[in-house]
Amino acid sequence: MTSTDFVVAIPARYAASRLPGKPLRLIGGEPMVLHVARRALAAGAREAWVATDDARIADALDGSGVQVAMTSATHASGSDRLAECAGIAGWGDDTIVVNLQGDEPFAPADGIACVARAVAASGAGIATLAAPIDDIETLLDPNVVKVVLAGSGDALYFSRAPVPWPRDAFAVDRTRMPSGRWLRHIGIYGYRASALRAFAALPAGDLEQVESLEQLRALEAGWRIAVAAGAVAIPARGGYRGRPRARAGHAPHAAGDRRVMTRTLGVLMVCLGNICRSPMAEGVLLARLQEAGLGGKVRVDSAATGRSHIGHAPDERAIACAKRHGIDIAAQRARALQADDFDAFDFILCADRTILHDARMRKPRTAHGDVELLLEWSGVGRKDVPDPYYGDARDFEKAFKLVDAAALGVVERIRQGRF
Repeated sequence: MTSTDFVVAIPARYAASRLPGKPLRLIGGEPMVLHVARRALAAGAREAWVATDDARIADALDGSGVQVAMTSATHASGSDRLAECAGIAGWGDDTIVVNLQGDEPFAPADGIACVARAVAASGAGIATLAAPIDDIETLLDPNVVKVVLAGSGDALYFSRAPVPWPRDAFAVDRTRMPSGRWLRHIGIYGYRASALRAFAALPAGDLEQVESLEQLRALEAGWRIAVAAGAVAIPARGGYRGRPRARAGHAPHAAGDRRVMTRTLGVLMVCLGNICRSPMAEGVLLARLQEAGLGGKVRVDSAATGRSHIGHAPDERAIACAKRHGIDIAAQRARALQADDFDAFDFILCADRTILHDARMRKPRTAHGDVELLLEWSGVGRKDVPDPYYGDARDFEKAFKLVDAAALGVVERIRQGRF
């Protein structure tokens, strides 16, 4: 399928029970829901629609180019709201609609496109995503939904329990990951518009009510749900739905789904020479963490995949640009990316796709650090921070604004425990 063959619909309620007004929370000075819509467009969606029942959300999107469907305030679920949106938008029965939640500003563009392709390739009315489970904490966590597949790749069942149940292994030890294959469900869905409308008209089934999983309504009614398992890299720490899980060294906050950090998180910024983008990103992130009251709780550093500037100070234009924003990076010195960085840091955030490829090629197979694009954390709708080295002061200012948006995204993830 081509990049113009699907649309994205984003349900966004203002009056959420846990955090009212969440779609309008600012990230980099812009509402969260706008960042989500930009992720949709970056994935190649022909259109991005926000389905809401609140004029404040519609007003926040005015002039953004994102289309808004004003829907009923009485809908019980996001799929009900999207079914009404499909009618307002006038989508034909075969239109592929991806349901993207309004609080997912860091949703990987590849994941959005992947679920649309899964609908087109499978012929099913509904498709979704799954990724391997590789640790016992995730397998046992009821907030992480598991999915079991048929040989065809369709879903057999979704559950909060560890299914299939490893009887023999768990009879001996439930503290270690058993041998076998388990999949976590990534709660992003693609629909044919006709299936979306029909699904919203189905009554809730018994299984759905027992597990509190809406997708079981379709299975109980005998529908197919195609599952793309492991077809695209989806960050395990960024869950699409439900509460984020606690990882080793992190404990749930008593007030709900936020987290209190009980160990130092490590974030390494990486560019080609470590004299432009990555030292600015390091300095900006340190400043934003301090402003957020997280100073000292996150260890930040920067490094380079290239070796031409090792030991050098940042470019004078980078120093001047950061200084204009009240950040001093003059004392930083360039260093090379090392093999042990992949275990010393939880996240290695790369300035562009070439550096991302280089870093992933260097990552030892046993290392645990996640290697990702820096701007995947920003919601600004682009992949790379352009290298300003051969430009002028304006190029350094553009790079600074992009790394600042990414730094704010990192802070937001940390606040929400989404790592």
